[in-house]
Amino acid sequence: MGVTRKSVVFVVVVTFVGLLTYSYHLELGFSLTTSMIATAPSPFTIHQCHPDLLATLLHDPHPLFETNEDYLMPYLRKEGIPAQNGAGMRRERLDPVERYLFRQPPTTDTRCLPEELNSTVRIISPRDRYTVGDTVQIRLDLYTGYGTPRHSGGDDVRIWLKSASGNSSAVAKVTDLNNGSYLADAVLKWPGVTLVRVSLTHPQEYLRELSKLFHTIHSLQWITDVFTNDDGITEKTLCFHFAPIPGFTKICNLTSRNGDRTWFCSHPVSEGLNCSHWRENKHMSYQSIDKTPIARMVRPFLSKLKNCCSNTSLALRLVPNNIKIHTTQSPSKNPPALPPCWARPPRDTWQSSAHTGWLNKWAWQSNTCSLPALTPERVQRCMRNTTLILLGDSNQRLWFDIITYRFAHCEMYKSSGPWHAPRLCQNFNLNSTLMFLSHALPFNVGRHADLVTIPLPRALDNVLHYATPGGKAVIVVHFYRHFTAFSVALYRQRVREARQTLQDFVQLHPNVKVIIRGPHAVYQSHMGTTMVGDASVSSYRDVWKKEFVGLEDKVWFLDLWDLSVAAENMFAHPVSVVDTEMVKLLFGYMCEGEA
Repeated sequence: MGVTRKSVVFVVVVTFVGLLTYSYHLELGFSLTTSMIATAPSPFTIHQCHPDLLATLLHDPHPLFETNEDYLMPYLRKEGIPAQNGAGMRRERLDPVERYLFRQPPTTDTRCLPEELNSTVRIISPRDRYTVGDTVQIRLDLYTGYGTPRHSGGDDVRIWLKSASGNSSAVAKVTDLNNGSYLADAVLKWPGVTLVRVSLTHPQEYLRELSKLFHTIHSLQWITDVFTNDDGITEKTLCFHFAPIPGFTKICNLTSRNGDRTWFCSHPVSEGLNCSHWRENKHMSYQSIDKTPIARMVRPFLSKLKNCCSNTSLALRLVPNNIKIHTTQSPSKNPPALPPCWARPPRDTWQSSAHTGWLNKWAWQSNTCSLPALTPERVQRCMRNTTLILLGDSNQRLWFDIITYRFAHCEMYKSSGPWHAPRLCQNFNLNSTLMFLSHALPFNVGRHADLVTIPLPRALDNVLHYATPGGKAVIVVHFYRHFTAFSVALYRQRVREARQTLQDFVQLHPNVKVIIRGPHAVYQSHMGTTMVGDASVSSYRDVWKKEFVGLEDKVWFLDLWDLSVAAENMFAHPVSVVDTEMVKLLFGYMCEGEA
């Protein structure tokens, strides 16, 4: 029987509609997608790990993500929050970063994921001997759990060199070839034997499923606020950066008390309580999140992609290799003299650099500017007639401690309250002020939210209040760890708000130095599904640089990424030696007039 043109057209149309329907349900029906994750692969798909070309071409993610929120209600009620069913469907707009991740149909077979133990690393055009200053090119080819080549890019891959002694390291610039292979250029900085470290940190499938999880349960750490009146009546309610709140029809709009940064809580249902009785904020237990259906279903998939154990090699997801690079010192390749960091134009700090620096026996050496050692005498000279305000999270608090307890010898004036409460330390002999402030909500471990978390506009008011005439004023802004529990869309919103605030501020006060502290590498995940390391960092750095276009000549960007990757930093709070090198970099940009 012959095949007619009409039958061919019919088959093509049916295939087209079928693919669209399959794609649509995988995008919008989280239960379908995640329940398929842990199942055994079909024998018909074992050798079909690369995306079907036609399906990929047809798969344009819808800008809205849709999910049914009624399943959340029982878990809220277990926490004492009187949520009611009937929340129904919610539609949330995807950030451009998320639409990029959703561009391919979801993976339903975990063996199609890239497997570091099957992947290969090699030096292109290797030599027996190199000299310091030479550049080596490294190629990474990813293979799946089936041992077949990976055909797509978009993975978070990190490559760096490390001395055989383990105390020196330098990050390579990685180029994604978008076909499962990656090229890296690395500069040899020290003589001796050098090893190559390659981390398959986050396959793009992990980032995709994480984005889906953000939009399905809205936060990996649910925040509750406590309302209390003078009669002792107390109730905790659920809070988010959006309204309406799932399970509630009546809402408290607390945005004005959060520095005009959106914040909403469900209205307390107890008689005698209203929105004015807002007293403090907390977060619900991590276990509550991990018991939700979506978290239980995606955990096998996420665990396959991101180890949460204490073993460093497993957490790094290192691709094994036996490469050893032998390097000799070359007296003819003396490094050029570098200007002091404070003399760099602000715009230069926003430019993506192939190699910002390297660790030399655990001391950070910048490739772009000179960095004197962080001695007590130098810090005291730098802090003379200076007001320094650190706005952010516990990592900023740790910087505050490094400066006060090790170097500045200042007198603490505000030291009571929770660990995240505001801190003020002054040295009247030096005419210096150092202050730590926690950023505005979401801030998911603080108490007494109206007292502890400080919106950026109020932090800037403190800069002006404590600054001395003719003195130096610096504010360092850091948004990071408390946002990793939310989608990148919220992060972009907060950065965009900060840009508008700072744009107005630097125009009125051009002598105040504004520094944006960039995020650092955090390989270690813990507490089940809810703590996800640095999975969002590549997006965060991109958000800052795109949203601050036009302000690059007024604001500095303190890039800590290469330093933390070179240090193989495991934890949210870097170890002391790494944190101290970060503070050294900060003071390099603060201490004007020093060589």
